[in-house]
Amino acid sequence: MSLSRPTPAADVAVTIASAAVAGTAILAFLIWVFFSAPSVAAAAGCTNEAIRTEQGQAAMSLPECRAYELVSPDSVPLVQTSGGLGFGARAAGSGDAYAYFSYYPFSQATSSEWFYRASRGEAGWSIESVVPQSLASPGAHGTCEANEPDYSTELSTRVVRVGRNIKQELPEASFCGGPQEELVVGEPRGFSNLLRAGTPGAPLELVNRATSGGSPENAQFQDGSGDLSHVVFGEDAQLTAEAPPGYDLYEWSDGNLRLVTFLPDGSPARGDLAGATSHRTVGGDGLPVAEGGTSIGTATFTNAVSTDGESVFFYVGGNLYLRENASQEPTVDGACSEEEPLGACTIEVDLSRGLGKSGGGIFQFASADGDRVFFTDESELTFPSSAEAGKPDLYEYNVETEELVDLTYDAAEAANVRGFSGASSDGSYLYFVARGALTGADANAHGEIAQARQPNLYLAHEGTLTFIAELESTEDRTAWGAELVPQAGGAPIGASPQGGEVELSTRTSPDGRYFAFNSVRGLTGNAAGTRQIFLFEALTGGLSCASCLPEGASPGGEARLPLPMAAGEGESPGHLQRSLTDRGQLFFTSDQPLVTADTDGTDDVYEFGPGGTRLISDGGGSGPSYFFEASEGGGDVFFATADPLVRSDVDNALNVYDARTGGGFPEPSPPDAPCAAGETCRAAGSGAPQGTSASTSSFTGPGNAVAPKACGRGKVRRHGQCVTKKRQQKKKHPTRKSHGTRSAKHRKRHHQAAPKGEKR
Repeated sequence: MSLSRPTPAADVAVTIASAAVAGTAILAFLIWVFFSAPSVAAAAGCTNEAIRTEQGQAAMSLPECRAYELVSPDSVPLVQTSGGLGFGARAAGSGDAYAYFSYYPFSQATSSEWFYRASRGEAGWSIESVVPQSLASPGAHGTCEANEPDYSTELSTRVVRVGRNIKQELPEASFCGGPQEELVVGEPRGFSNLLRAGTPGAPLELVNRATSGGSPENAQFQDGSGDLSHVVFGEDAQLTAEAPPGYDLYEWSDGNLRLVTFLPDGSPARGDLAGATSHRTVGGDGLPVAEGGTSIGTATFTNAVSTDGESVFFYVGGNLYLRENASQEPTVDGACSEEEPLGACTIEVDLSRGLGKSGGGIFQFASADGDRVFFTDESELTFPSSAEAGKPDLYEYNVETEELVDLTYDAAEAANVRGFSGASSDGSYLYFVARGALTGADANAHGEIAQARQPNLYLAHEGTLTFIAELESTEDRTAWGAELVPQAGGAPIGASPQGGEVELSTRTSPDGRYFAFNSVRGLTGNAAGTRQIFLFEALTGGLSCASCLPEGASPGGEARLPLPMAAGEGESPGHLQRSLTDRGQLFFTSDQPLVTADTDGTDDVYEFGPGGTRLISDGGGSGPSYFFEASEGGGDVFFATADPLVRSDVDNALNVYDARTGGGFPEPSPPDAPCAAGETCRAAGSGAPQGTSASTSSFTGPGNAVAPKACGRGKVRRHGQCVTKKRQQKKKHPTRKSHGTRSAKHRKRHHQAAPKGEKR
């Protein structure tokens, strides 16, 4: 069954707004009743309707009582020429903060780097620098002093990588330098250090502080708890006495540092985080070599570290392990026991209970609490199992029950699982791709059945497998995450060592009910041959094309969900942007006009879901708009556009906006125009011009227009100044020469600086 596509709510809203202007209220009501558009019905009772009206037709057409808010009024976010995100951008789960990267520092920047955070307050959005170095002079960038900040879920806490060992890490970047000042007492000089920063003004904490007196080396952030009270990182130095030589995995919490990679017998071992970001070491030729993990680590969105930071999944010698209570004191003998339930201990996850040998498990995903872990393995770890060499099965290990289950057992053939696609936060819904025909003759919503040796997309839920669609072997590979591009040596992604690019671009709603992916196959009967975005609904089995033109029209372009975004320029953890909610709202960018209100012929931001297809950006501006990320419930949709959607946006440059449900801030009134000869300026209290608001600005960023004060009795405004009527009348008819002279002085006096983003 396919999800229906009702008449776009944005189109209905436009029609209703036009009818209201014309005074045909009855016609508007009939249109509303006929189409039954939920977003329009909600808009009728919007508490922010005055702000939406003031912002214009684009805001009035927004669904769910949304209004525009200018998030970065004094800075230009980095956007790739293809329209994708560069790096360093992410939104707080609540939608009250937004972090981004910019080559153009805002006018009050206090640091010498490019990372900023915008925070929402009662009066608007304000910006702050997120790196700790002081700014020697405006625009003093390129020192490589700090890079790759990583944030807590609400962006209230961050870990910043500061300084670099240039000879070892970036020998080609001779322009880079170290911090100009010691930021934390005892900070190793000339190396990459991790500094944890809480709320503004809180003291910095050195995360990679050695407790054993070992020589410092470069530290690399890998992952952490949701609030970053626990930080998991790698370091070449032996920071604790028991750490083995080489690159080791540590966890910092509340000032305490512990080695993570202990074996079940309590002995320390050299190991790597599952889904790690690759780290750099120096090869025989003296050049840096990336080892372990992927260039954009997957641990941050596959939950290799649990939300509370106490469960950490890692590899040692090709085997998959779990460190429980990772920040606590270890048990007496290192083994997990009921007598010491809170002690740190290690479990081998891929321990065989079947005919095959233990080990070889490749981590795919864990529930947010760390209690359920999913991995692939070519060994028969259970009985029965259909795994075989080169054709792994998908297993689930339950930490609480210690039960291991083969989720893809098939008596007829090996599952040949190729990779993980997505999952709910609790692991109850798991999406994956396998080349085995695992559901027999069961057909999907469009009558297709799974074919052997083809990339078949499945859902595993409550012990049942559901066939969703057959994908294209090459063009659709972003729908699963294991068959990536390996480094020399051919080690598989997820094993250690391994390497390659992260190509996973699917999205799963937190509850797992909805799943979105890219495909070039016309899975819903249209758009075959072009990459489009498809949305699956698990409860009904419905599959819809979210980015296709209505009425089955031939596509005029492509749409795709983006790849994970890196935190910084080099190897860094990835961030899989939120764009799909539990209500089935999917946000994305498309260059196709999916509703009639989209008339600008370029990229725009859309919402697709139960209410149909709705436009989020203005759709009628002079340039493209790009979706960045949504808040956890979809109440905030962050995107970039150069179109001025609010009056205080006057810089003619790319800015971050938030289309926020119930949002918006009162705008300043525009300044009065100079009085023409013989006219009397409007007196105070005469009201704002038609279509504008007389309220003052609530934005805290620079560049806000301020309404001029009214002139006193007997005075009028001329060229921005109050003058007496007598003086005005006296100079009512100046000569051509004097008029020209005065105009020249006026132009000089009121000369404006170049807009932000232009060459100064």
